[in-house]
Amino acid sequence: MTHSLGGLIVKQMLRRCADSADVRFNNLAQKVRAVVFLGTPHQGAQLATALDLILRPFKSKASQQLAYGGAELLDLNNFFSNFAVRENVIVRPFYEPKRLVVSTSWTA
Repeated sequence: MTHSLGGLIVKQMLRRCADSADVRFNNLAQKVRAVVFLGTPHQGAQLATALDLILRPFKSKASQQLAYGGAELLDLNNFFSNFAVRENVIVRPFYEPKRLVVSTSWTA
C-alpha cells in the first residue's frame, strides 16, 4: 500500500528490482502480488506544473520531475503498466475525484 510520492518510489523500486542482474532483486519483484495506490500522481502533478513559472529558480530536480506529463514519469508509468500485466499484479488506485483549483490571485 502506497501513498502519494510513495507510489512513485514503489514503482521505481520494482523497476530496479526487475531490471537488476542480481537474482535476489528479481525474485523480490516477482513476489509482488498487489499494489494499492492512494493519491499517487502517476502522470505527474498539475500543481507542480502550475507552480513551475513562479518557483522555477528554486525548484529541485525531484520537483521538476513531478510536472504533469513529464517524460520520466510517463516512462515509469509505462514500465509499471507492462510489469503489472506481465507479473499478474493486482493494482488498485484510489484518488480524490475533485480537481484542485489554483487561483492566480490572492486576497487577504
